[in-house]
Amino acid sequence: RLGERKVRAAEAVEAGRFAEAEEAAREALELSPGDEELAALLADLPQRERAWKVRGLTEEWVSLRAQGQLRAALAKVGEVLELDEEDGGALQAREELSVEIAEAESKVSRAGSLLEEGDLSGAERLLREVASLPEEKGSAERLLAEVATRRLEAERREARLGERKVRAAEAVEAGRFAEAEEAA
Repeated sequence: RLGERKVRAAEAVEAGRFAEAEEAAREALELSPGDEELAALLADLPQRERAWKVRGLTEEWVSLRAQGQLRAALAKVGEVLELDEEDGGALQAREELSVEIAEAESKVSRAGSLLEEGDLSGAERLLREVASLPEEKGSAERLLAEVATRRLEAERREARLGERKVRAAEAVEAGRFAEAEEAA
């Protein structure tokens, strides 16, 4: 019975079932009150559980970051730091993610300004850089659509201007100067 409880406690720890591990270890300790190994396991369970959670959250934020979900990754990093405020990887990731988010937001904002200034190529370049980030995708796509619309409008203006120039040249060649002046 004692051996079964110890095995059950160890298996539960390995599987991340810490409440079950604690229960099995307490039951085993009741059967063998002086067992230092069991007492140490019970004392160590909160730390093991915290480490288990940190590992899982770390895997989540790494995956989210790889998918470009920077804000969601930053939230998971925050959860890691709630459990372990000195986690070096999480501290570094928090700083890096904060910078990446600020840079992406800055690019979208700058692209909007460039769009308003008429720099369609500059706006498009910045928007293409952030369009792969799911959290910025909506803003980037909306502004890219605006870039495309303005580019199309500019092409239409150019085409109309080209047509007027052709009409004016033809009118000059035919000696219809009043018509040429009107077309220009």
